[in-house]
Amino acid sequence: MSPPITELVAGIVLSSDPCEAMSAFRRQSGVSQSQLAREMNVSCSTLADYEKKRRRNPGADFIRKWCICMHACREQPCPVLSD
Repeated sequence: MSPPITELVAGIVLSSDPCEAMSAFRRQSGVSQSQLAREMNVSCSTLADYEKKRRRNPGADFIRKWCICMHACREQPCPVLSD
């Protein structure tokens, strides 16, 4: 079962490195950058830029959208495994 969105937000916001926390959580959840980018309606390069710290730390709106979309991706069956 996925943790509540509030736990996702807290884990990122309270982290000393929010971008690394977002990247690690996404990888541990088995969600690809492209899957999350599609759900968020942003480019893969935008996510990669945050994860690689080529962009400044994401703002509250981006983190909120990331958490909601990450939660949605984790609730869906993985397209690669559902064939």
